[in-house]
Amino acid sequence: MLASPLEAALFLSFCLLFVFGIESRRRAARKLPLPPGPPPLPLLGNILDVPKSICAEEYNALNVKYGDIVHLNVLGQHMIILGSLEAASELLDKRSANYSGKPASAMADLIGLDWNVALLGNGETWRKHRKEFHRFFSVASVARYNDLIEIGARQFLRKLLETPAVFSEHAQFSFGATVMRVVYGIEVKSKEDEYLSLAEEGNDIFQKAFVPGKYLVETFPFLKHVPAWLPGAGFRRDAAAWSEVYFQTRYKPFQATLERMHREGPDSSMVATMMRGILEGEKITVEDEVIARDVAGAIYLAGAETTLTAIRVFFLAMLSYPEVQKRAQEELDAVVGPDRLPTLNDRPSLPYIEAMLCECFRWRPVLPLALPRTSAADDEYQGYFIPKGSIVLANSWIFSRDPRYYPQPDRFMPERFLKDGKINPDVRDPRVFAFGYGRRICPGRHFGEASVFINIASVLHSFTVESPLDEAGKPFVPEVKMTTGFLSCPEPFDCRITPRSATAEALVVADSVDAVERGE
Repeated sequence: MLASPLEAALFLSFCLLFVFGIESRRRAARKLPLPPGPPPLPLLGNILDVPKSICAEEYNALNVKYGDIVHLNVLGQHMIILGSLEAASELLDKRSANYSGKPASAMADLIGLDWNVALLGNGETWRKHRKEFHRFFSVASVARYNDLIEIGARQFLRKLLETPAVFSEHAQFSFGATVMRVVYGIEVKSKEDEYLSLAEEGNDIFQKAFVPGKYLVETFPFLKHVPAWLPGAGFRRDAAAWSEVYFQTRYKPFQATLERMHREGPDSSMVATMMRGILEGEKITVEDEVIARDVAGAIYLAGAETTLTAIRVFFLAMLSYPEVQKRAQEELDAVVGPDRLPTLNDRPSLPYIEAMLCECFRWRPVLPLALPRTSAADDEYQGYFIPKGSIVLANSWIFSRDPRYYPQPDRFMPERFLKDGKINPDVRDPRVFAFGYGRRICPGRHFGEASVFINIASVLHSFTVESPLDEAGKPFVPEVKMTTGFLSCPEPFDCRITPRSATAEALVVADSVDAVERGE
């Protein structure tokens, strides 16, 4: 039975005072101050200071005002915001054993996403998931997918030749189709494909469901049990609508792959490789099947979205920095030549394209705020006390703008990563913070990098990207804002994409004919 509002308020006040009392004694015992931050309100703490969206500017404002490490107390929950790469590297990389935990998420439970490796807490299940990710997506393992990644890039070129105005839709299709081939061995034929639509819907939901401070149930998990009709329980109605999408993304493509395996035998896809023993009479445990299904589902949901964001950033940069495009094309002409398309085997010989890849991840970070971690034990950093159970957020956006490492940080300058025609190891590689930290670093990063690299190289080898024309027929650079969310993406914008030459166009057309014959 629900308590009266007065009883509930008194109980909550008592709990908060009890928590604050324990915390005061712990900190006094350590004789260390908490990191600086805005002054808290009585009982409520800093609940009004927490940004209500994943907006880089709002988190930046806290770090600029209070320093490299900022403390917030939200109804008794400690939050630590890291505003320097040094702090993030020390805590999340070097002390990863203490900072690899994930905050419990009531919304993840309600919408049925608690199986996703990005949200799993530490433990044996998480370790088994990571082991499978490493098995298929380590640096050495990703090379086995080079042919499939290149097929996706060439599909993209053919689509650009046909209808360049919808380049973003073509990129979404090509990346999604590549992930479906690699993970499930499923061929998708159009952007309206049900599997691509499911993944897109799932990613949209993720952006809405996990905004810090949006849902009170994340602070008070017991609210999971209140009826959906109760005022203020809109999160229950949202979760009910969203849970079916995640059920379908988890089960539908996986089950389709198993059924195809029984009909046609196994192929080289990730799921077929993990489940091959079914056809060979081996005993596959329920746990083995669950891990295979859930690892595949996590890649299916996230695999295309980060690469898609990076390629949109690339197109945006080309509008404002034509000199970068020209230099990249000169390198491609010298290394690849006009008679073939680039491949991933060319990657070591294309340092400027590699530098462009790095600059795409730095100039507009895909994850401006790293996914949150928790501290497993009390800790100290630079004379400040970090309590056990603190939620720790790394502000990757502010790292990307640090002029100590990246002079003129708002400019798109691939050459910042080069020295004597090679990647300069003395310049901080932005992929250090673009893909997360320590034990929680993105396990699919090598696959994503390879996909973005070959698509950048292929587009610039075949096409020129230029600014759109205004009503008077004059080129202009559109003002493009970035979306706010865990994934930050350029909002829709126009550009002109034209073949570099008749020879370049003929090469894409010829590859299209070959692709039909190959059944791609």
